[in-house]
Amino acid sequence: MQPPYSNPYTTPAYEAYRKKQKRNIIIAICIVVPVVIIGISLFVYLVFGFLKNSDAYAVALKEIATNKQVEEKTGGIQGFDSFPSGSISTTNGSGTAHFEIGIDGIDHDIDVTVDLTKDAGSDWKVQELNITE
Repeated sequence: MQPPYSNPYTTPAYEAYRKKQKRNIIIAICIVVPVVIIGISLFVYLVFGFLKNSDAYAVALKEIATNKQVEEKTGGIQGFDSFPSGSISTTNGSGTAHFEIGIDGIDHDIDVTVDLTKDAGSDWKVQELNITE
């Protein structure tokens, strides 16, 4: 004797439909995830590239390299972190910049915060340099 109703979710047509949906979802994930990862990587590369290639960042690194307190705290600078954070804002030739840069020292690693300003027609000038251990 057959049941008084038939379950539409157990028919071969429905099972084929679900199988096709699962396959489409897997294909979408295999395409979307790499595209998102590549997009985020490109964005990060461009942002850090912009910061590291700026005149303000070069002035900040020069100031850090010649700062006596940094030399004393690190025991000598071996290098700078690959991923600095910060911001640069310019309008009509004047602007401000703020960087947080990790320093790899011989004895100790430290973080340095540098604030810079620029007037129209002049170079970047360090206003403040703070060391955090």
